[in-house]
Amino acid sequence: MSRAYLDGHPKVMEHIKKWTGCEHTITFKKYADYCTDDMYYGNCVGCDVLKGQDIDVIGTPHQPDWIYKLFAFMLGFDTDADLNPCAIVTYNGYRFRFTTFEDEILRTIQFYIIETDLEQAVGCARLLRCDATVKLFSNFPLRQAILMESEYDQKEYT
Repeated sequence: MSRAYLDGHPKVMEHIKKWTGCEHTITFKKYADYCTDDMYYGNCVGCDVLKGQDIDVIGTPHQPDWIYKLFAFMLGFDTDADLNPCAIVTYNGYRFRFTTFEDEILRTIQFYIIETDLEQAVGCARLLRCDATVKLFSNFPLRQAILMESEYDQKEYT
């Protein structure tokens, strides 16, 4: 779920919050009204205020293309590649559609950055030390994710 998707479907956040009943949310800064304790992507590293709390993590924290290309350039790799909006990829044992680069190096950099941001958000609940549940609403599955299909998945919200 990208920022653009959430912009185009303004009721999705409300429906997710209603469906999960979860008090705490981490998502994009743009949607800070839904966030707790000023926690959003890019601002949750090392924060312990949600330790042991159930959390909704909503969205996929894509960065602008140039960020990934800058990383590749600084590492001495080719940066001449475009995004493929409907690529079918396999990652973390899951096969899924994702907007990514055809170039393997750029894709690896992109996935590393997205996965790191998601892991930071999910990790705020301190799942290894505490009994909590984090529901991730993203088109990028994490290794430890348990995929669930629900009534929510069957509806389209506008």
